[in-house]
Amino acid sequence: MEFRPTSIVEVETEYSRGLKTRRVEHYLRGPIPLADIQVAAKLGGSCLALLLAIHHRIAVTKWREVTLPTGLLSEFGINYSAKWRGLKLLEKAKLIIVKRERGNSARIKLVSGKRQKARFLSSRLASTAAGGKRQPTHPLAAGTHRKWLAT
Repeated sequence: MEFRPTSIVEVETEYSRGLKTRRVEHYLRGPIPLADIQVAAKLGGSCLALLLAIHHRIAVTKWREVTLPTGLLSEFGINYSAKWRGLKLLEKAKLIIVKRERGNSARIKLVSGKRQKARFLSSRLASTAAGGKRQPTHPLAAGTHRKWLAT
């Protein structure tokens, strides 16, 4: 008589249990500028959750430009229309750059702090050179432009 196994049973070990928990748990990798978090929180709606989802996606994929799949957004409690409203608000606040192409997913890129600072300084220099009154362009610039100039 020949032995024929009817089923294969995997023996669960401490190592295999650890693998399962690592696959399930997600972490947010930083640093994320506190100023960006504050701006996104003040924009309201799902902007803060959207910004954190973008940071998470960039950390996981290690790409500079990312898309936001529906599955990921549903984990953050963001639906399709909230995504588009939030992207527009974050883009208006100059926290992200969105490339939209018809028929393709929007590609999102974070604007780094250095780039925001450079934009602010160049717009400030342009307005003062033209003799006009200085108008801060960045949402946080109204109260922090002196701090930015000092760094």
